[in-house]
Formats: sequence, C-alpha cells, structure tokens
Amino acid sequence: MSGLTADEGSQLPGSQINWYCWYALPARVSCLLEAAPARIDTVGVDFESLKRLPHAVTVMRVDPTRLRGQRIEIPLHSPPVEMGFTALLARSVMCGSQRRCTVSFDAQANPARIAAILEASARIADAETAQGERTDLR
Repeated sequence: MSGLTADEGSQLPGSQINWYCWYALPARVSCLLEAAPARIDTVGVDFESLKRLPHAVTVMRVDPTRLRGQRIEIPLHSPPVEMGFTALLARSVMCGSQRRCTVSFDAQANPARIAAILEASARIADAETAQGERTDLR
C-alpha cells in the first residue's frame, strides 16, 4: 500500500503535523517530520499522561519541530504481513490521538521524497540558526 493517510482533512492544512513513514528492512518503520506549524496549540494536551511516556513522545506531541531532520525508528518484532496494519502502527506511534496529525506511509522508501524532506529541514534549520532560534533536541 502506498500513500496511506490518516485523519485526512481534520484541520486546516497550515495547522497539520505531517510525518512521512516507510517500511525499512529488516524490521522497522522509519519516519521523518514532513511539515508542522511553527507553533503547536497545546490546549487539551494531557501533560500528566505525557510524563509517563518517553521524552521523545512528549516532543512529538508538543514540539515536533524539534525532531525536524531526525529519523524516528519504530522497531518491529518481525517483517509485517499486512502493510495496512503497519501504517496504522506508524500513525498510532507518531500521532497518538492528535487529530491535527497525519502520516503518509509507503511500503518502500521513496528516496526522492526523503531527500526533499531532509533538504527542506536543512533550509529551515539554517534559517532558524540565522535568526538565533533553538534547533537542538536537548
């Protein structure tokens, strides 16, 4: 399956968080942040629940732009049999229950798309550095 998208049209495009994910051998899903608004609305975020989760999950939910240009890996126990379920796993991990979040999933990596995402991420990081904004995850 290619180009699976979850929660299409749930919010205005400018407020969407978009991840590009793909199945990567031997048994994992890789994801890159494709787009996110500069500021994330955290109204309704359950910060108490986030405290129980790994720090990376909190960053994905509250400030995903800090992960721009960084590949997120979701380990699998074995190669998937049904890519639709693998896409659902990617969406669940990357977005949780956020309606403003989408995942585009490909059964195989699209090198041109990955290169475009990483190039755009580098341009944004350069612009943020020039403006003195924080770009480091730590």
